[in-house]
Amino acid sequence: WVPLVRTINHAERARQYVLSDPHLFKYLAKSNRRWQMPRAQMWYYELEYDNAKKAKELNLFLGEMASDDFSCFQSTNIPVIDQEILLNYHERTRQPAGVYAILGPDIPEALTPSRRLWDPSQPPITIDTSAVLTNFRVKYQLIPLKFEGYSTFDPNGQLLIWEYPDDDHTYGLGADTSGGTGQDNAVMQILREATIEDPPAQAAEFVHDRMTSFQLWPLAMALAVFYSTYSARLGRRAQARAAIECMGTGEVVQYEMQKRGWSNFHPWKRYDNKTPTADGDVHKIGIYTNSWFRPQMLDQLITYLDEEAIEISSPYLIHELTTLEREPGQQKIKAAYGAHDDRVFALGFPLYSLHMGKSPSKQLARKRVAWVTGGDSQITPNHPVWAAPAQASSRAFQPQQQVIPRKFGGGLVRYINRGLPEGFR
Repeated sequence: WVPLVRTINHAERARQYVLSDPHLFKYLAKSNRRWQMPRAQMWYYELEYDNAKKAKELNLFLGEMASDDFSCFQSTNIPVIDQEILLNYHERTRQPAGVYAILGPDIPEALTPSRRLWDPSQPPITIDTSAVLTNFRVKYQLIPLKFEGYSTFDPNGQLLIWEYPDDDHTYGLGADTSGGTGQDNAVMQILREATIEDPPAQAAEFVHDRMTSFQLWPLAMALAVFYSTYSARLGRRAQARAAIECMGTGEVVQYEMQKRGWSNFHPWKRYDNKTPTADGDVHKIGIYTNSWFRPQMLDQLITYLDEEAIEISSPYLIHELTTLEREPGQQKIKAAYGAHDDRVFALGFPLYSLHMGKSPSKQLARKRVAWVTGGDSQITPNHPVWAAPAQASSRAFQPQQQVIPRKFGGGLVRYINRGLPEGFR
């Protein structure tokens, strides 16, 4: 028996979780760093996975046969995105390339991670805004933090980076603000724009449940400058696209950045005009999740996810995706009761803003099906077509043989045969 790749990934995630948890490492792995899931357990998991999939109970099975603390929390309802697709995303998550605290002017110290979490063995990263902005010259710092695995990690107030800025790519920032009361999260997502060869990808994520909109803007400025890459066309670093939710208090973040010289915001425009509106001709900027924009943005995001045409790195984001569901009798998509969808929306904003107005070749790097060579160039119908008989006749149709059952006493059956006209099959 050769285990499937899915089973191997499940065993590897379980191994990482056991080695990162002190109690599981001591009692399950017996303090053995070479511990692995037993082969018999992998075989059992693979068989039961197929049984649960056939019974449409995959979400229940994954919650009971979890590999880590993320996969054990499954929604009891059927999610908007197929459960197996979410599992594929979950297995492809990876540990961050770096975890940081963002420090700098106008960032309250009370909202930054404690100094005991700092990692002095790693060098900090300095962000100089003068490299992108002319009239706003301040410096922010990314202070490295300790990371020992997702099982013991608290993401609140910490920046997770899976991909550092690359001048060969363009990035966008999405921000979904909160009231700072702990009821919802203030979220910033960094998304890498798709190219002809590469799909869009999540590059970084920041979440805080006690940060107001007025406290969020300096962190948004720091990340936007950090991910502003060099443009050969302009001969300098170009501002990254900022797609910020402006409903409620979110407009504060955009306005504070605008006062300091930031200009590359999402152009608010509709796409039903006879002549498409250029970005420079719009009279409004920002994201507004009204009844027109919200379903359109979510439809695009779910399409990318269903076709696995986007790279997701955050297990926290994937957990939020498992809680998305449709309201009964409606098309509206939202998180299940008691769950959050802030990470989902913060990622959907730059995905929509960076790709909606692009050419088809740059809009979606989907897996395309190649044309099969050697076939007939003309498309033939795939439905039955009546064909005339080989020899036409002018005489009237005479019924001949057709099978008609006729019962008699004793259960005997007599058949009277009459045929169909020639040409019908």
